Amino acid sequence: MKRKDSRLIGDILKDFLEEEPNIHEGLLERQAIIVVRELLERELPFISHIDIHEGKLVVQTTSSVIRHHLSLQRETLVRQINERIQAELLRQLILI
Repeated sequence: MKRKDSRLIGDILKDFLEEEPNIHEGLLERQAIIVVRELLERELPFISHIDIHEGKLVVQTTSSVIRHHLSLQRETLVRQINERIQAELLRQLILI
């Protein structure tokens, strides 16, 4: 049995994700949260919740000192996360 129309799995997945933008965005959000956890590894004991909603990264902290420290790095963190996931997913960091 000979296959004429063989394609690489990566190309098939890329086409699928382009056709299903909600799935693609969901995967990017999960990847971004993983990157946040990597970048904020030292601060994780003081972070109680991380979420992404409509381009906003929401980080809830249990320490005002950590919240202040992160507030000084807002733009840098958003830029680093977007660079690591190779997408412009995040526009804003909200600290609560």
